[in-house]
Amino acid sequence: MKLKPLAAALAFAAAGPAMAGLCAQPSSTVWDLGPPGQVTFCNSFSSSGKFSDSYLFSVDSQASQTGWTTTWDWSWTKDISLTRVSLTNTSTGAVLYDTSPSDISFGSLAAGVYRLGVQGSVSGWGGVWTGPVGYEATVRTAAVASPAPEPEALAMMALGLGFVGWQARRRKAQIRAQAVPA
Repeated sequence: MKLKPLAAALAFAAAGPAMAGLCAQPSSTVWDLGPPGQVTFCNSFSSSGKFSDSYLFSVDSQASQTGWTTTWDWSWTKDISLTRVSLTNTSTGAVLYDTSPSDISFGSLAAGVYRLGVQGSVSGWGGVWTGPVGYEATVRTAAVASPAPEPEALAMMALGLGFVGWQARRRKAQIRAQAVPA
């Protein structure tokens, strides 16, 4: 019997509620996600019902956003299910949905403030053991490369092409000088 995988699984399960105290709870706090940046959002529940949590974060420049969610259950009698994750640009009101919340991915984001929404439900009965259930969502942003070349890159390219043209012209003049009889 392999005890290491079992011990690792138990440690991860036990860490879920403890880690919940170290992550961002639903509030009006705006978390700065750079890019680059990363933050973990979470919430826990002790009773059944639907929930819709929202978290605010800002992006300083164009970025891509990825992440993942995981759920934990200390109740043994309840079940938590995440149905979707949404991302709303608070300036324009544009909303993006991801119906596979275990793996979050939103394309190119412009600079601004965004509202991350996590929707789901808790079902089951309380019974004798009424431990909490919850989720954790980790969001990471990365800078997106600019599709247009920077002015410095264009200047270097023009300088390089000018040098190549000068070398070709010089080489052509040398060949002509050698071809003319003396």
